Amino acid sequence: LPLAVFLQRDARRPSAWAAVMSVPALYLLGLASFGATQDLRTQLTAMTGFQESGLQPYLKAPWFAAGLALGALIAGACRLGQPRSGGPRAALPWTASILMWALLAVAARRMDAGNFQFIDHDAFLLLGLVTGATLATLGHGASVVAFPAGVFVVALAWCSGISKGYQTPAHAAGPLTIMLILGVLGLFEEGMRARAERVGLACAVVVLAIVTPHWWSARNDHIIHEQTAPLLTHDLAGVLPGGRGIRTNANTHAMLVELRDVVNALGGRPYAIVVDAPAWWACAKQRNPLPADWPQSLELCTEELQARFSSSVLRQRGSIAVLVQKAYAVQLSEGFVPLGMDNFYYGAAIWVRHTLERESETRYWVVYR
Repeated sequence: LPLAVFLQRDARRPSAWAAVMSVPALYLLGLASFGATQDLRTQLTAMTGFQESGLQPYLKAPWFAAGLALGALIAGACRLGQPRSGGPRAALPWTASILMWALLAVAARRMDAGNFQFIDHDAFLLLGLVTGATLATLGHGASVVAFPAGVFVVALAWCSGISKGYQTPAHAAGPLTIMLILGVLGLFEEGMRARAERVGLACAVVVLAIVTPHWWSARNDHIIHEQTAPLLTHDLAGVLPGGRGIRTNANTHAMLVELRDVVNALGGRPYAIVVDAPAWWACAKQRNPLPADWPQSLELCTEELQARFSSSVLRQRGSIAVLVQKAYAVQLSEGFVPLGMDNFYYGAAIWVRHTLERESETRYWVVYR
């Protein structure tokens, strides 16, 4: 949001700063009113390493560097072409435009490729294309609109990609694609723009025809940690709080049915769930008594966070039930795989097993007190 203020040239307007900072200020005020200031500090200072998370994944990615060069090349070629230029120079904008559409088709048709090719490679290529094209617009008449818009979209993709789990700008592939197309069209001279739009429309139809089957396959056959869509036949209505309309495989459904039955058997007794059931708390009748909805190693990544979690469990020991999963949730689509005792990712579950007393057990869950 502060970047938007600068890009819109509103940095000297107090009202602009008040508009973008009012929501964060109200959020902080609300946390302070509930006495959560210390928890906020603990949580925010846990994730550090700006260079590791924010720079290295991009600077070390050859696909981003390739996209950066190609984006600058495409935008530069459009700028060099003139309406009435003769020879090869007149063909530069059209060649660059065709190259842009070809790159979009090549990248998008790998949405259903294996080994995370799209989010690891092609998404970085797309980010590089927009970054290079945006930088190459500087000094052009279109840069008054295209440059700030491009910077904002690139910043949006960069922010969405910063993660301790999986770093990729793929979340912003749609805005990046739109920015690239509109930015390149804006570089055509006024007398060429109408024709460029007609050519662009024809190219878009061709690209959509190429990409649509891959998009459909990605949506139906490459669902993370799941079977293909036709095999997701078990609705979670009445099983997962707020889960009406969500379908899953038989094993995941069975695990969540057991979780529901175990919770009901507690008869209103406060309970916590460790580890892989964060979605349960979105619409559950009871609030989570622990300070982590998803207590795995990436969330409890510092000693301070781990101490806060364990202290909360010990402080409520005997008054709450702690439900610990017995199977790897991410592998339920393939079958029941017992949770090992040496997996650092599930450190919270291992700690509970060694610390609390076992109360009861089902196929998928163990209840501790």
